[in-house]
Amino acid sequence: MFRRLAPAVLAATTVACAPFGEGIVGGDSTSSFSSVGSPVPAPPGGADMQAQQLLLLSLGDAIQASSVAGGTFAAMDPAALAATDPQIRAVGDLPARVGVVSIDLASDRGLVLSTKSKSGKSFCVSMTSTSGFAPPNGGSVDAHGATTVEDCTGANWMFGL
Repeated sequence: MFRRLAPAVLAATTVACAPFGEGIVGGDSTSSFSSVGSPVPAPPGGADMQAQQLLLLSLGDAIQASSVAGGTFAAMDPAALAATDPQIRAVGDLPARVGVVSIDLASDRGLVLSTKSKSGKSFCVSMTSTSGFAPPNGGSVDAHGATTVEDCTGANWMFGL
């Protein structure tokens, strides 16, 4: 299980090094370590990659919070996500917006998060929590109103990471 989840958590952890609004996660392409010298170039894929990395960061934080909550996502809400990482702007099940993570589904059995890229594309990530954590799934839709993890559909962008 850890080997399948490690790449997503590693990517989310890497993104956590830059404050929201800077670097990979935020608005410009400068590093949070800008005093060191040269700016860090924007990641391949630009705005879409930033949105996807925001979802991975949020998913990693949700996994961390759920491990404290007994392995369920049922208690995941904007306050719980903010308690894990105050730099993430999260809302309840609302339509996807740029720079904001929408918690579309948080239940005993799974989690669905959505956001929108500056390019206008929507992305989602889902994960089940039954019988241990299964690998996450990335989709290319706004999963607003999700009732199951299968509502995160479309092209799976996680295979490209």
